[in-house]
Amino acid sequence: MPLIRNGEVIGVLDVDSAELDQFDETDKKYLEEIISLIPF
Repeated sequence: MPLIRNGEVIGVLDVDSAELDQFDETDKKYLEEIISLIPF
């Protein structure tokens, strides 16, 4: 998940799984919420 400030990518939240296609839209929603809590 990209960390974007002022339209520029300043970092990436990298989340991995040992299984292919392990993440779904629910995971995406909550990862985006986590990113929104990071003060950058």
